[in-house]
Amino acid sequence: MAAATREGIYRRMSVRMWGDERFMRLSPMQPSGQALWIYALSGPHTGPIPGVFVAGRAALAESLGWDNEDFGKAFDEVLREGLAEFDPKTRLWFIPKAIHHNMPQNPNVVLSWRQTWALLPESDLRERAAECLRAALYGLSEPFGKAFDEACGKPFEKAMPNDLAKQEQEQEQEQEQEQEKEKRPSVSSPRPTIPCPYQSIVDRYHEKLPELPRVKLTTEARQRAMRKWWGWVLSSTKETGERRATTAEEALAWIGGYFAHASGNDFLMGRGERSGVHANWRADFDFLLTERGMRHVIEKTEVAA
Repeated sequence: MAAATREGIYRRMSVRMWGDERFMRLSPMQPSGQALWIYALSGPHTGPIPGVFVAGRAALAESLGWDNEDFGKAFDEVLREGLAEFDPKTRLWFIPKAIHHNMPQNPNVVLSWRQTWALLPESDLRERAAECLRAALYGLSEPFGKAFDEACGKPFEKAMPNDLAKQEQEQEQEQEQEQEKEKRPSVSSPRPTIPCPYQSIVDRYHEKLPELPRVKLTTEARQRAMRKWWGWVLSSTKETGERRATTAEEALAWIGGYFAHASGNDFLMGRGERSGVHANWRADFDFLLTERGMRHVIEKTEVAA
């Protein structure tokens, strides 16, 4: 079945294809970002809600017959391009554009998502998925949007960007200890419309600043910090009035330059004699995402940021 839209022509694909005897006799897909994207979008692990499912990386790699290293490379490609988001703690996936490829046929279909949605693990990523799905369905028509609200929870009262930021801040204050406040970016930034490529940001930090402490865990707190920082990069302007970035590619390029320029700051890199609380201190990934860290890089280092 084909459905024409202003953005192009889309065709539905049955997940039964992956278990078809003749299909399985064909040459298998070789590891690549494109192959993983197609499988993530339409594989047998998917459920009734477009683009939202729970699946571990190892399980998907095994299903595709790929080794973990090859899967990891393809996985990084998909996340780098912002085609999917993944929460390693809950193994929840979200493919933002999936809803546009598989719009429900009527509001009753959306209502049928209730049980599936209730079984999804609670997380920041599930909340983000809800916001995107709600926006897409209300864009289709009000009955579709109301059906989603009924099936998947009450509509968010934090509809405006300022309200979103306020509630996020309140939740963080409740969940984190006082000493963690310094590690949360205090810059004011709207929610990014382009999914945050967490691993690509970490990779650029490691590439440009190999002498600083490595990031070994991508915790929920760090993901929140990266999302806020990513939103700021995509929405803020330089002194000249020029946007820092308008696409994921431009944002990652700016972030790479930001980390590279941080290496020229003696204070951040721990160079020079120190005493007291700053003895043996040097910046880390979390500090560079804070407002204080950004001031050191942008205002106290020779960088046209």
